[in-house]
Amino acid sequence: PCPGVHDKVRGVLATKPNRCEVQASRLDDAGAGIGASAGRLIHVTDLLPGERAEVVIDHHSPHKPDAWGHIVRRIGRPSADRVPPACPGWGSCGGCTWQHLSYPAQLAAKRRRVEVALADVLAIDTHGVRVAD
Repeated sequence: PCPGVHDKVRGVLATKPNRCEVQASRLDDAGAGIGASAGRLIHVTDLLPGERAEVVIDHHSPHKPDAWGHIVRRIGRPSADRVPPACPGWGSCGGCTWQHLSYPAQLAAKRRRVEVALADVLAIDTHGVRVAD
C-alpha cells in the first residue's frame, strides 16, 4: 500500500495513511534510496539499492509524483554494498551522505549519474556516452 491508498487485509478494507513498502533501485543526489510505489517515486533516507523497507511518507511533492520518507521497519537482508560509516556523525550532520555505501558502489552510482546527465545533452552523441571508471 502507498500513501492514501486502501489495502485489503483479512477481507476488510483498511487504510494505512502515509505508509508504503519500498524497494530501492537507485540513489538520489542526496544519497537516499529511490523506489516506486503506487505510481510515485519514493526517496528514503538510509535505504540502499536492493534493500526493502516499510516507509512512512513525510512529504509529497506538489509538482511531480515524488515523495520523501523514512524507514519504520527494514524487510529482508541489507545490501551487500552496505558498510559501516567511517564518521560517528554520519546521519546527523548532513555531510558525507554516501558513507554507508561501499566505495566501489559509490563510484558506480556516480558514474551512472554522469552518464544520465550527459545523455540529455543534445550536443553529445545520442548513441550513448562512455564515462571512464
